[in-house]
Amino acid sequence: MATTSERVAPLTRPGRGEARLRVSEKLILGFLAYGVVASMAYPIAGSQRLAVGILNVLAVLFVLLLSRGFQAGGECAHRRSEDFRSPSLVATISALRDWLPCFVILLAYRESSLFCPRAASGALNGLFERWDKASVGNGLVMSALAAVSPWLGRYLEFAYLLCYPMVPLGFAVLYFSSSRQVAEPAARGLPAPLDSPIEAVSLSSREVQGQAGRAIDRFWTGVLLALFTCYTLYPLFPLTTPRLFAHDFYHPDSQCVLRRLNFWLLGRFAGSGGVFPSGHVAGVTAIALSVWQRSHLWGVVFTIAAASIAAATVIERYHYLADALAGAFIAFVAVRISNRIHSRKSP
Repeated sequence: MATTSERVAPLTRPGRGEARLRVSEKLILGFLAYGVVASMAYPIAGSQRLAVGILNVLAVLFVLLLSRGFQAGGECAHRRSEDFRSPSLVATISALRDWLPCFVILLAYRESSLFCPRAASGALNGLFERWDKASVGNGLVMSALAAVSPWLGRYLEFAYLLCYPMVPLGFAVLYFSSSRQVAEPAARGLPAPLDSPIEAVSLSSREVQGQAGRAIDRFWTGVLLALFTCYTLYPLFPLTTPRLFAHDFYHPDSQCVLRRLNFWLLGRFAGSGGVFPSGHVAGVTAIALSVWQRSHLWGVVFTIAAASIAAATVIERYHYLADALAGAFIAFVAVRISNRIHSRKSP
């Protein structure tokens, strides 16, 4: 039996890479620390400053507990392979750890709006307006928009609404495709069970699980790096969103139900200051690029969605063209950095 334990030990114990903090988790901890510092540096209400401090500290502790809990749960499964609860515990902690960035993004998005100054830069607003009038506000483009109204506007409002579920949907594609990769070796046939289901895990299955964890970390590293970069740049470029300008060159249908819903969501959870660069465009572009690397079929779907959202931000006047272009550029750089980081970390 001792021989069996020695043979199974390397297969059931979590790898060193999984025991440590992931790159994406380090990004989360860094942004949460930035949020606390920014709340003291920027002029916000005392109650808001206190709320940011408490929420960010709790979030930091939760990230550390999940990382440590995954390691401890794996060690427990290694020591007590006859206990069926340990694998379930590890799976639950692992799922929470994998999906946690979805909720951190909501927290970071809300906090970033607090740090944006109330007074916008009139010069920068004027410059971006002139660029938009010369590019998307010329007669040719306006004639084309008029020819496909109001259907184009309704489609673009729907597309803009998709920027919120794009994050969990994009990760779901990666997550469940990774789960299938872990399950496929078992479907092809594992060695006969030894003393417990834990001991029946093969080395190839453990290697696939490690690859799935690295793919998840790669995905979140690119997406979070793109979004967090935009969130930290917001206060440095005080702008007013063009949707608030009644004199703007394009007037979308204000009676559209989807537009009113988008306005309500932005007014409730964001604000008018987080404009440059576009976090929406950066996020959906990073997601589309990351999904494309995993599956070209799904990559086409998410690329179309990301392009539609980017067009909606400009045509429906949620952002200036410069905001969208800057957001897309940041996403390309973020995904490239993520690929390089994780290529070096791969064995």
